[in-house]
Amino acid sequence: MMNNKLIIGALVLLTSTFGIWQWTKSQEVTEPGQGEHPGWVDHFRELKGDENGEIPKGLAMKWYKADQANKSRYKKKEDNLENIKEIGPFNVGGRTRSLLVDYSNPNRYLCAGVSGGIWVSENAGIEWNIVDNYAPTLSATSITQSPFDNTLFYYGTGEAFGNSADLGGLGLFKSEDGAKSFQHLEHTMTTSLTGIWDVEHSLVFDSTIYVATHSGGLWRSTDAAQTFTRIYSTSTRIHEIEVREDGHILIAVNAYGIVDIDETTLVATRMNGGDWPTSGYSRISFDYVRDYPMVMYAQLASSDGLDINSLYKTSNGGVTWNRLADPPANVSYAQAWYCFKLSTAPKDTNFVVSLCVDPTYSNDGGQSWRDMADPHADYHEVTWINDNEFLVGNDAGVSRFNKLSMFSYTNLNNGLNITQFYAGHFYPTGNSVVGGTQDNGTRFSNNGIPTFANINGGDGAFCSVHQQDDKIRYVSSQYLNMRRQTSTGNRTISNYIRSQVNGNEGVWFINPFEINNLDGDQIYVPTRREVYRSLDQGNSWLALTGDIPGESFSVGLSNSTNPIAYIGGTASRICYVNGAATACV
Repeated sequence: MMNNKLIIGALVLLTSTFGIWQWTKSQEVTEPGQGEHPGWVDHFRELKGDENGEIPKGLAMKWYKADQANKSRYKKKEDNLENIKEIGPFNVGGRTRSLLVDYSNPNRYLCAGVSGGIWVSENAGIEWNIVDNYAPTLSATSITQSPFDNTLFYYGTGEAFGNSADLGGLGLFKSEDGAKSFQHLEHTMTTSLTGIWDVEHSLVFDSTIYVATHSGGLWRSTDAAQTFTRIYSTSTRIHEIEVREDGHILIAVNAYGIVDIDETTLVATRMNGGDWPTSGYSRISFDYVRDYPMVMYAQLASSDGLDINSLYKTSNGGVTWNRLADPPANVSYAQAWYCFKLSTAPKDTNFVVSLCVDPTYSNDGGQSWRDMADPHADYHEVTWINDNEFLVGNDAGVSRFNKLSMFSYTNLNNGLNITQFYAGHFYPTGNSVVGGTQDNGTRFSNNGIPTFANINGGDGAFCSVHQQDDKIRYVSSQYLNMRRQTSTGNRTISNYIRSQVNGNEGVWFINPFEINNLDGDQIYVPTRREVYRSLDQGNSWLALTGDIPGESFSVGLSNSTNPIAYIGGTASRICYVNGAATACV
């Protein structure tokens, strides 16, 4: 039991320290969808009392370099965090923003995880390995490869919208050895290359890459990322870049449209003819058919980013657009501001997939839409392997599809260890653990088995195991939906607390709670208003405090069956409860 406690404690300490250490200037601005699920990073900033979340530019890199310099000292000790052994989950992935199939090897896949860094599979997704566990940021958002020199790769960092891992961006990274290692291009932090949405290599000009940013416009380098020039200015998001073999690139500008840019003259032309709407939309995702580049499809999110506005097709390169049939009502686009992707087959002008919270596809040019297999919610990426097969990236990792059989898929999350954990707890004996994960539920490992079972849905949040009776465990999901799990079933135990604090408004998105490890019947729950305690496994609750300064967001217990509860809050004060009295220092 002691070893388990040390391991879990070390993991929690490492996660907390790493999140603060990685903090860098965010580029988030107030736009449609901001503050909606799954915006946990706003919650975290509020806890820190820092709404902007700003750290002087370059400081994160200084921390990283200092840590690297001290690494040799860390390894001299036997009881340090360098000796942690990862235990999984090996069957669950995580948020995947970008996927790439190596030009020189169709069985070599690269995955960019926004809270897990860059991973490579050498055998078509049978297994994965991380490129660099010690990269200065693990927020990889987009990856591209040179078609002229297949050993050259670039990836961008900084998830600027919907960040739930508190990981900032640090510009661009470059590999000259086939993605076996990457060098951080520190000079890219001095430009506006922050909050990178997309990075693409030109198909006609060697050493030329394009970078789409959250609020800094579109940037180009013609010397393999040594220098950059802004070639398209806008204060809003450029979500996607498509490069073509005719010397034109296309960009999706939020709430404005698709813009065609001549790579030679840099003349930009807005492509909004025909049925294209004049307003009422925000994010755009689009694609062209590789062998018929004048055929393109586009999907437009509603102006608030919480639904789809419409879908369109053009057969003349965007001179005119025709509106398509609306997707089925059961296909959700409720998080279009966060996950929104459209893709076409390379050789089939009638095949297109449209994805958001759910996926759908059409094989008749958008006249009708069909159901397809749905591996997991929240889709971010589609990358074609060949003319029929494609990879899909979502909040649970990577899957492979075939356009000829859309009701099935292959799970490729074998060792893709990019699952984001919010919290975890240990069992009193053995090596079993539980952990709450971002959009992948609460996961359970039975005695260290690397295949973790899903024991509760949603965004897995705080969880605990009764240390005197390990047949009892407490789990939760977003907004303090707590359950007590026993051998006889699940029981929701948080309704009383939520009713007292006005539901979602009175709790945190990822709301903590603590049990007393010396008496697992005791549960302590901080909310935005009061701290609650149960002495009977959540069957009944009592407000442990009155109106304490600020909002409470953490609670710690002294080592006693009748503990003192220490409460942390947004007022930068610590309060403690001893018996019925509350005092703040």
